[in-house]
Order: sequence, then structure tokens, then C-alpha cells
Amino acid sequence: MGEWTKFMPATAETQDIADKVKVAAEEKLSMKFEVYKAFEYQSQVVAGMNYRINVQISNLPGNAELGVFQNLEHEYALTSAKLLPTDKK
Repeated sequence: MGEWTKFMPATAETQDIADKVKVAAEEKLSMKFEVYKAFEYQSQVVAGMNYRINVQISNLPGNAELGVFQNLEHEYALTSAKLLPTDKK
């Protein structure tokens, strides 16, 4: 298994990946997101790709961290979602 990259600024592709799991993230965290903007991410090569995407949300002063798995067929699945403390950008 590969190592995680350092956090990097989110790109349009990162936002697209986050958008693919938005409904699942809302369900997991039991909230609807009015603002949902990816601002940084890291990735890990496995049999596919793992992503950790930090997302700005409007519901709370903090943000959310999403775990996303992309399989070899380029299908995406939310693997985790958690709220980050307010001191994390």
C-alpha cells in the first residue's frame, strides 16, 4: 500500500470527487450542506485510490473530512465522514 501524500489545495477534480459522495456524506453526518466546497486533499494509491478531502460546510463553524475510495472502474464510495475541529482550516 502506498503512503499518503501531503495535503494539497483542492482542484476542480477534487471538487468533482467530493460532489459524487455529497449525498452519502450528508446522510452519514445527518445534515444537509448549504455550502460544500473542497479546499484540500491528500491521496493514497492502493488497488484504486483513497482520498481524504477536507470540505468547507456552512452548517457549523468547522469543516468535514471525507474518506473516499475510487476503485479500478472509477466508481467512488464514501468510506468515512467526520466533522473537524474549528481550528482545522
